[in-house]
Amino acid sequence: TPPPPTPPPPTPPPPTPPPPPAFTCADGFAERQQVGLVTNPPLDEASGIVAGFRNPTTIYSHNDLTGKPEVYAIATSNTGSWRTGELQGVFRMNEAGFDDYEDIAISPSGQIFAGDIGDNSDKRKAIQIYRVSEPDLSRGSHTLMDTRVLEATYPGGKGFNAECLMYDQFDDRLYIVTKSKGDIYRTPFAWGNSNAKMTLVKVGTVKTRPGSITGCDISRNGREILMKFYDEVTHYCRNPGESLASVLSGKEGKEVPYRTEPQGEAVAFAGDRNGGYYTLSESTGASRIPLYYYSRE
Repeated sequence: TPPPPTPPPPTPPPPTPPPPPAFTCADGFAERQQVGLVTNPPLDEASGIVAGFRNPTTIYSHNDLTGKPEVYAIATSNTGSWRTGELQGVFRMNEAGFDDYEDIAISPSGQIFAGDIGDNSDKRKAIQIYRVSEPDLSRGSHTLMDTRVLEATYPGGKGFNAECLMYDQFDDRLYIVTKSKGDIYRTPFAWGNSNAKMTLVKVGTVKTRPGSITGCDISRNGREILMKFYDEVTHYCRNPGESLASVLSGKEGKEVPYRTEPQGEAVAFAGDRNGGYYTLSESTGASRIPLYYYSRE
């Protein structure tokens, strides 16, 4: 009897496809240009800024420790009757308190988050974040009646000074980065429609130069982050599916152009021009404060 035929060799598995390329950001920025002057008063201690979604040619700001529970709208382009740097309105947040506002964030749906998160003595038992809808600028200055408040505590009831607040559109969470150590805290779940109380969750520590973090912002598409120090701005690029915490705690970031301002704490991606970033400093007694823009190259 002849031997059985030799079976054919097994089909080799298909080659492993290469990993998808990492998301790349256009991280080239030019040196600053002064695009306007912001009048003081009423904005004498601009501690945070963020660009509007409903009003993309506007940045919103607030005063620091000696301020009021108000949001200030500032024109970033010559639009309508407004000129760059001109105050477009003062918007009081109904029944909001005020301790030490340090940063401001926004969601793509136009929800503004004003962060009463400063704590120079590290003794506050709780911090507050106030949420309002972007104002209708055509109405002029008015009170924002839809104010909601989130009372947040750190684990163990400790107090920390923080000047960086961000809203992440990919997980619907708020993030706070402490000023001195760069510890990253996140709300444990999405904030609903009402007032709320939450205990924050620590999710990492900033890898790039923790210490003296004075502000931050996320780009309009959620893929880029800016971290502001007194003498430096650092840019991060975020891959699809990558958490905000893993970006900040796992990457060095890239230093981008910045020239020191007197008590300069605020930074924000632009909603207009070519998507660069703005910086605005506290007045330190000046009656007019330069609004600077760093364009993309």
